[in-house]
Amino acid sequence: MESSDWVFISWIIAAAAFLVWVLDQAAHLVTVREGPQYVCAMNGPSDSAQALGAVDIGIISGERTFFPPTFVCGYPTRIGGQPSIFVDMYPAGPWIFWISLSVLALAAGLAVVVQRRAQQP
Repeated sequence: MESSDWVFISWIIAAAAFLVWVLDQAAHLVTVREGPQYVCAMNGPSDSAQALGAVDIGIISGERTFFPPTFVCGYPTRIGGQPSIFVDMYPAGPWIFWISLSVLALAAGLAVVVQRRAQQP
């Protein structure tokens, strides 16, 4: 393969990683479009959180970040005085964010290096 082929492949990989990164951000925005606390209250605690004693009666908190995309709900417990149970509602978000961003940076860097080497006489 010639170096121009490697440059093309690297840019394709970088574009795919960027697309995955954008889709991850879009999925996160769609998930919490009505506000994290509202979504937490409407969805209620998951089965695993209920097994730990979480209930959907009382003060429910919801927090999110955009970079990296996270979405955490805090539910009160059945037994008063116990700390709230926090549930990660978007567990794959940060993983997808950092992996796709890393692949994007590596592929773009490789493409630039190979392209510069191909241009040298």
